[in-house]
Amino acid sequence: MDNLNVLLDYVKGHKKNTIIIILVLIIFVISCFLIVKVNEKPKTKIVEKKIIQKVNVKEKKVIKVDIKGEVKNPGVYEVEKGTRINDVIELSGGLTYRANTDYINLSKKVEDEMVIFIYSDWEISAFKEEEKIKEELPKLEDKNLITSNVEDDESDSTTDKKVNLNTATLEQLMTLTGIGESKAKAIIEYREKNKFKTIEDLKEVSGIGDSIFDKIKENITV
Repeated sequence: MDNLNVLLDYVKGHKKNTIIIILVLIIFVISCFLIVKVNEKPKTKIVEKKIIQKVNVKEKKVIKVDIKGEVKNPGVYEVEKGTRINDVIELSGGLTYRANTDYINLSKKVEDEMVIFIYSDWEISAFKEEEKIKEELPKLEDKNLITSNVEDDESDSTTDKKVNLNTATLEQLMTLTGIGESKAKAIIEYREKNKFKTIEDLKEVSGIGDSIFDKIKENITV
């Protein structure tokens, strides 16, 4: 108690000095606190951001298909792999009024170097009428009237096949010597009205005389 009384008496007698001492102590404490905070290692939270880049590794493959027959613009078209036959028909301008797609799988995916034949109503009817074609029609139906290019075998037997005047397409008729597009169309127009009964009937088609007939008679049939 005596020490406390002595301290109080000192404070009362030395107020100015006491205030200075208190201020010094406060400054000292604050300074120590700041020094400690500065020397502390800041705790930083590191957030790793992972950037995922989606790379389309699947390259689009372009293939070529040949469409023939009853389409408005037959020819070779470049399409992406996986394209459907119906898409190729649209690219070629669509079907003609004579086209028959009853035996074509329009949803079939095309393949590179594929040849697509679009037959006419008349040609399909001819297939059904002929006994030998009746046997072949289910096979054609299974193939969707679609064929792919194949290499000729060593015997080269494909060169021995004759062109049927009643069922051949425009392009097949044009493979004959002296038969261009106009004459091939004339043959098709003729057979739509008069079925060829003999190969000699070909001479009744406008523009086809004995000279042309003699050149192709070994390569045609009915």
